[in-house]
Amino acid sequence: MKIIAKQTYVKVERSIHYNEQISKEIEYEIHLAENKILTPVNEFSLKQVLDMSYRSVSNLYGCLYLHTTSGLFAYFVKTDPQDFIKKFRNTKKDGGFS
Repeated sequence: MKIIAKQTYVKVERSIHYNEQISKEIEYEIHLAENKILTPVNEFSLKQVLDMSYRSVSNLYGCLYLHTTSGLFAYFVKTDPQDFIKKFRNTKKDGGFS
């Protein structure tokens, strides 16, 4: 399986420790392969992914959306994922979902 592109996303975990809220960012990656998209939790064939979109949420975060046949999946990103989205669309257009 050849990885075409990667996009880092973050998950913020919050916990309470001695009446103090502690936030911790954990980084993960979304991988675009020739025929699928892989996350640490999900795997989608390119046939299942209808589109991707991006929306800036704040100065620090944006949201990458995967529009799939199973629903909408959102990932918080710190960098603009336009290159990742472009590579996905080109791969899907070129018939990479065999």
